[in-house]
Amino acid sequence: MKSAFVTFAFIAILLCASNEAAQGQASRPAATAVQHELKLIRGLDGAWYEHYSRATIEATQRALRERGLYSGPISGILDPATMNAIYAFQKASYHLQMCGVPTPRTREVLTQGSHTDPKPLAR
Repeated sequence: MKSAFVTFAFIAILLCASNEAAQGQASRPAATAVQHELKLIRGLDGAWYEHYSRATIEATQRALRERGLYSGPISGILDPATMNAIYAFQKASYHLQMCGVPTPRTREVLTQGSHTDPKPLAR
């Protein structure tokens, strides 16, 4: 499943009164459009989530690799392999929202460690 990005454009129109309008004369208000982009990611649960930085995804990929849940490249891209690894971690943790997206709570638990961490080899 490819990550879906949606761009929303919010248009704000600013009306300015001219000196002529203040004097009671008819005038055309000036209009200015301001565009703002908001990127969202569709999680494996179908909900929309905020877009995470490349550094956040890289840190998540490293943490998942340390736990043996991810074997792909540390690319900083939230690709299907990364989302599936995140989902597996969320599912194994029992108390995390299962969405395949590195939500703040998922990243917090991931950095704390869990029962999905690899066991040290006995000597």
